[in-house]
Amino acid sequence: MAWRPLPGWCIVSPVDAEDQIGSLFIPQQTVAEMTRTQYEVVAFGGPAFVDPTDDDPQTPVVVAPGDWVVIPQRVAFDVIEERLMLAPANHIWGVLTA
Repeated sequence: MAWRPLPGWCIVSPVDAEDQIGSLFIPQQTVAEMTRTQYEVVAFGGPAFVDPTDDDPQTPVVVAPGDWVVIPQRVAFDVIEERLMLAPANHIWGVLTA
């Protein structure tokens, strides 16, 4: 099944990080703790509508599939598919583009 989010939303999946840096092995629990707010964008619904009458307009977030994003904990929530989550684009703290 293909998911297509609405404008202002994105489908993300948790990142799979390496458990080794050079010759140093990092325990899986530590890797999971370090990457708990990092996700990879699977699909993006486009920028959210910006209300021109809003006193505090926000800059629309634009990301692309494959970008890594930082989203605060408990904002993204699971969807039916395994390892996929739905997150509001306005809660993205940062983007690391490929």
